[in-house]
Formats: sequence, C-alpha cells, structure tokens
Amino acid sequence: MNCGQCGNEPPEGSRYCNMCGISLAGEVQVPEPQAVVQHRWIYLDLFDLRLPAHMQTIDQRSEVVSHMYERFAPFADEGWEWVTHPSSYEYDGWVYQESEGLLKLAGANLLCRRTLTPELIRAVDPQHHVPQYRMRQLIQRLYNLEAKPKSGVTK
Repeated sequence: MNCGQCGNEPPEGSRYCNMCGISLAGEVQVPEPQAVVQHRWIYLDLFDLRLPAHMQTIDQRSEVVSHMYERFAPFADEGWEWVTHPSSYEYDGWVYQESEGLLKLAGANLLCRRTLTPELIRAVDPQHHVPQYRMRQLIQRLYNLEAKPKSGVTK
C-alpha cells in the first residue's frame, strides 16, 4: 500500500508513513501530477571542428547542424528538443571566436524544452540526480548487482 500523501511505500503493517509521518488509516487522495514543460539553454561546443564563422551556403549550414545533432544526442535522450532549429535563418545562437587571425564558429546556444510526465520524471531524475545515459558513461557498462570476481584471486 502506498502513502496517499507522498506516494512512498511504507513497510507492510505500518500505521504511519516512514517518509512523511501521516497516518495510513485515513487514506488521502493525491491527484496525479500533471505534465510540466521545462525550458533550458544548452551550449554545444563546436570550436574543435575549426569551422568558419560565416556559413554562406545551405550545405555549410547543414554540415554544422549535423555536428550539432551528434553533440546534442545525450540531451535528446533525456527528452530535450530544440525550440528554434539551427538550420532556420531565424536562429541567432551562434557563438564566434577569433583563432589564428580568422573568425571561427566556437559553439551554439540552444533554447530547448522538454515535457516531463510523471513517468519521465522518475526515469530522468532518479534519487541520485544523475541521468541514466550519464551513469552509463561514468561506469562504462550497465550496472547490475552481481559481484564481480577480483582478478588474480583463485579459490
């Protein structure tokens, strides 16, 4: 049975919730959380590509946008999407930097949004506040509870 106040699942036979302390005898109805739209600025670093600052043709712009897709993938995995697409002429988030006497494309500021449903909130923001894709990057493998034998130890 879940607590009607905070949604926690207290141990079986509990009379009070071990998270919020409310009595479990009188069940309180909590409305289902509504979806929330978040907005965020995301900066993509493109300086290492040494691209010229001025994109004069649609092919040059599409090349830059393809690099942006690659670097945006971890954010897209978390549900983020671009508000204004960088291939449109309305996009004005380019960041420039001078290098070797030439103006180069250093990066892009992207206004992004995502709609958080209760299911996505639980998947994206676990208790440790590290997204699943980043956790996989940090540990370089999927986490499981199996004990790994220590190397060099024989039985």
